[in-house]
Amino acid sequence: MSDAQHLVHELVAQVRELLETRSVLGQPVVIGDATILPVASYGFGFGGGSGGGTSADEKETGSGGGAGAGGGIKPVALVIVDADGTRVEHVRVGGASLVETIAGSVERIADKQKDQSKET
Repeated sequence: MSDAQHLVHELVAQVRELLETRSVLGQPVVIGDATILPVASYGFGFGGGSGGGTSADEKETGSGGGAGAGGGIKPVALVIVDADGTRVEHVRVGGASLVETIAGSVERIADKQKDQSKET
C-alpha cells in the first residue's frame, strides 16, 4: 500500500469512528423522571491523492501525496422521554437558541415534577 493509500485509509477510518450512532445521539441526561437525548447533524468531506512523474528531460523523478478532511456539527433537536411519552423539541438556528431550547425544556420538566409532587 502506498503512502497516499495509507493516508486515505486512515482518514476514512477516523471519519467512520466519528460517525458512530453515539456521536449523533449525545449522552442521555436524566432530570427526575425525564430523560433528554441531544441529537446533532454532521457533515464531512474528505479526499486524498498521490502522483508521480519524471521531468521532461527524464533526469529527475518525483512523487507526492496528500489527504485532507473537513467537517461540521450542529445541534438539531432534543428527544425528551418522560411520563407523558416521547417528544422532539427542535433547536432553532442561532447560537443562543440551543441554550434557550435546553433551558425551556428543563424548566417545563421541573415544573411538571413540582406539580406531580404537590398532587401526592
